[in-house]
Amino acid sequence: MNNHPEQQPNEKYLGNSSCITVPSYLSHISIRYGVTAYDLDGKRLTDVEQSYLWPMFVAKEELHLYDKAMMQKTFPGQKYYRPQGI
Repeated sequence: MNNHPEQQPNEKYLGNSSCITVPSYLSHISIRYGVTAYDLDGKRLTDVEQSYLWPMFVAKEELHLYDKAMMQKTFPGQKYYRPQGI
């Protein structure tokens, strides 16, 4: 699922998160949580899944900051090269 119904025009949908608080390594980025979570096929998740999953969005102009933070968390000490297009 590339676009989420709650997604704003200036945002990118990142997927669902089980953590409603922004982790410290993402605290410098404007992360917004939505209300209704969907699966990869765009179907609404069950009520039980809705109780612990929230859609996560980031402003498009901060997408490279999100990518950099995730790459540095996953591969500490490795130089980050910003991909074209983000």
